[in-house]
Amino acid sequence: MGVNAAAETNRFFADWNPQATDANDEAAQDAATIAARSWDLWRNDPYYRALIETQVELCVGAEGLRFRSLYQEDSSPDTSPAEQSQRYEIDAVIRRATVRTRLDAAGLLTYPEMSEQVYRSCKITGSGYAIRVWKPGRPDAYQGTCWRTIDSSRVSNPGNGADTERLVMGHELDADGREVAIHVQRTHPHVLRTAPSSE
Repeated sequence: MGVNAAAETNRFFADWNPQATDANDEAAQDAATIAARSWDLWRNDPYYRALIETQVELCVGAEGLRFRSLYQEDSSPDTSPAEQSQRYEIDAVIRRATVRTRLDAAGLLTYPEMSEQVYRSCKITGSGYAIRVWKPGRPDAYQGTCWRTIDSSRVSNPGNGADTERLVMGHELDADGREVAIHVQRTHPHVLRTAPSSE
């Protein structure tokens, strides 16, 4: 017997026999239902909504999440002056693209507002996604490169296929298990479609 009381087999735990399963398998089976219920709580329960919105506001702040470049040309733990200079340039581009501009593809959301959307989705469903798109000519935009937030339900394996060693719930992995891409459905899987007219 181990040192953890939760692993004991006395009469208090005799009927408790949970199955040890892979976390990815559990998520694949239950994630969609849990996410839908979590969004429903956010829409309809004022206490839950207040809890989430307080966390979002305190985390994101007035200026949105601030990113700092970790650009590294090689795997050395030391940062060269050239690499440090490159980091400053990347940070400057990010500031120009995010301060008082519209960063989303529709040209409607500021950077802080988009940060709130992604972070809110992370808190409610466990996942938040934004995909990069190229849309020049957006109003109040610094550049053509922009981001579109997407519902986590749209991230799934191509053709809604089963998980494999390299594809897990829409996340593509390399041979070492590192994520290299996500696969996004063109439309939401639960979009309501009207029946075609019979005329």
